[in-house]
Amino acid sequence: MLKLVAAAFLLVVLIAVGVGILPPQASGPTIKGNIPQEDVAAVDRFLRKRMASTLLPDYSLASFRELPARISYRLHFRIYEIDASDSNSARVLIPWPGPLTKAIARVQLVKSTNGWQWSPNPIIDITNLSNLKPTSRQ
Repeated sequence: MLKLVAAAFLLVVLIAVGVGILPPQASGPTIKGNIPQEDVAAVDRFLRKRMASTLLPDYSLASFRELPARISYRLHFRIYEIDASDSNSARVLIPWPGPLTKAIARVQLVKSTNGWQWSPNPIIDITNLSNLKPTSRQ
């Protein structure tokens, strides 16, 4: 009986530690403008498909060295904001991969007959978050 109680206690402790270690689930992106939910899902699918195609672009040694960082970026990827000024274009705020920096990028996507795609000049701006200084609340 004592072993059963100790095993149950250990299981509860392990679950509590596991929940504390895992990051909280991110909520969906902030939506600005009038964009249907199926377009939000299509934008998400497009960006994730583009990331999957860059996980291992070729089979060179450099690609294999960068693979852990690319997999980490893929696992932690989320869309922060979708700003749709009209139904055929959207500005999307996403994390930007970098070796030692944390940055966010605002990219432009357009909707065509083939679905959502990069605009001709997709990168609008990139903000390096490690250079930003925290501000105190007044």
